[in-house]
Amino acid sequence: MLVVGWGSYWTVNRGFYPAATVNYKIISARNLENNYQSALGYYVKIKKPEVSEQDLQKEIRRATLDKLIENALIYEDVNSSDIESQLATIIQQNPNLEQGAVITYGVSWEVFKDLILRPQIAAELLQKNLQSKNENLDNWLKNKKQSASIWVFSSGLRWSGERIEVN
Repeated sequence: MLVVGWGSYWTVNRGFYPAATVNYKIISARNLENNYQSALGYYVKIKKPEVSEQDLQKEIRRATLDKLIENALIYEDVNSSDIESQLATIIQQNPNLEQGAVITYGVSWEVFKDLILRPQIAAELLQKNLQSKNENLDNWLKNKKQSASIWVFSSGLRWSGERIEVN
């Protein structure tokens, strides 16, 4: 019983529990928190003084989970080897990208690739594929979100059927 207690404590303490699920794939609380902290750090640098800190934090958390859900849906339709191949090309063509990313976002290079580059590359690959079929990414995402099984477990947030909203 003690092992179960410690295991549960460790799991919760490290954020290894679901903040949401998308088609039965888990978005962990840890993943949400890492993305949220990165976005918050970036927006605090450019924040306008008339925005309250609490409202800014709520909106960033909402937008972060919404983006993670979109990313999960996009990753379902994009080959991971295509993402890695494109990532290698981008890094080779932009030798100063690592330095700029670390300074701008305040995260490590590996975290930047996971939080920013891979999701952007996946979206661009999917968009290119959709354009060849005379479809666009916005309509595709809207349809995919409506048909997906999405559950939100993060307090203060809920799924409206189209997007994440603050309770």
